[in-house]
Amino acid sequence: MKFVRVPDTLPSPQEYLRAGVPRPLASVDQSPPARNATVSDLRQVPDLSDIHPNDTTVGDTFTVMDLSGTIAGVVWARSSQYLTRPTKMRAVWAEVMSTRRTSNGLLQIDRGSYVPGNYPVIRDPIELSAVRIVTVDTSVLLAGLDPAKFRHDDVIFLSAAVAMEVALTVSAPAGDEPQEPDTVHYASWDLSVPVPIDHYVLRMYTHLADALRPPITRNSQIDRTELICAATAILYEAPLYTAKPEAYQGIKNGLKLIPYGPVRNKSALDQYSAPDPFAEK
Repeated sequence: MKFVRVPDTLPSPQEYLRAGVPRPLASVDQSPPARNATVSDLRQVPDLSDIHPNDTTVGDTFTVMDLSGTIAGVVWARSSQYLTRPTKMRAVWAEVMSTRRTSNGLLQIDRGSYVPGNYPVIRDPIELSAVRIVTVDTSVLLAGLDPAKFRHDDVIFLSAAVAMEVALTVSAPAGDEPQEPDTVHYASWDLSVPVPIDHYVLRMYTHLADALRPPITRNSQIDRTELICAATAILYEAPLYTAKPEAYQGIKNGLKLIPYGPVRNKSALDQYSAPDPFAEK
């Protein structure tokens, strides 16, 4: 199938730049897809109060055009799906032995034995009156998202930095020679709207980097994505689940870490499982 650069009927991405308004955020892979439409008059925009915030992961958006056909603005119905309950999900269907960076910055994984994966199950809307909002770093998705390893009342949000990190990784069997060809892995995060790396996150990110000891330029244990995860967790006052808490040593500013791995919700051990599509029949 031929690759389609922009698989929607909205104006071109550059037109949004020229108009000085943000392009609607949506994934063509998400199900159900977001509804993006263009209208030539604000009176054509549906009553946003009639659009349920749980209808789509990123909400519904309407690009308003003026009489000349130029983009005049974007009106959107809010989404309630920045948060999601943990569900079974693996970014890499293998045991992750260690990670490092390739020369081009990709996450290189030394993989162990095959681990059956699960296709994510998108859950029902969340009642927010009695939940704890938490976030996760890349190590959690590499270890395998598992609701049993979260508290029963946890709901998670994800930094766009983590979504970008796991979108494209490479791996090779642990212990193989360097010339062994790498395997490329693609993983998409479609459970919620990723939280952007905005001005506030970047401000906290640079503050944390400046305070690191040893300095980030001198073999610091933490890498850029982990530092963004820490900044995001601090900004949103949310505990950060991580499978490598040692990487965050020395970071303060209210960062609360939760080691990922122990079973915290036994009732979820057998829930949300999906058949392994590669298992022998």
